[in-house]
Amino acid sequence: MPKGKSHSAQGRIYDLKKIFRRLNGLYFNGEVKARIEWGKSRGQKSRRSREFGSYYYQEKLIRIHPVLDQAWVPLYVIEAVMHHEMCHQICPDEVKNGRRMVHTAHFRRKEREYYHFHEAEKWMHKNLKKLMQAAPLLKVEAKSGRIKQLPLFAA
Repeated sequence: MPKGKSHSAQGRIYDLKKIFRRLNGLYFNGEVKARIEWGKSRGQKSRRSREFGSYYYQEKLIRIHPVLDQAWVPLYVIEAVMHHEMCHQICPDEVKNGRRMVHTAHFRRKEREYYHFHEAEKWMHKNLKKLMQAAPLLKVEAKSGRIKQLPLFAA
């Protein structure tokens, strides 16, 4: 759940509102209704992995991690993260065997509609270490020092 005051959608490099409007029109027929903002970097050092985006259902809020607001991060990567978070509003969760399923088959199909999905996934995997070094709270596995292969996005 988000804490504190609202943050801006205008980053140093990227304007999340512009990206949201474009993706909403292209992939969702304008149906996604959400607030968009850059998250706040907290400088925590104990994290082993990083979520690059998050969607808060009750608040209808999408937050994108500020480590992505850099000139060397391609626009299509930010769009892929944004598109993923937008899919959370369109694709309802399912409950199977008493377990809440967020990334359902329907969700995964919708997520892969993004034109640069595979390209963004490859870029994130290739640049994960650089991204983790770019922000203090992005860390490799604490014990081994290795980068664990992570899914591109987290809920």
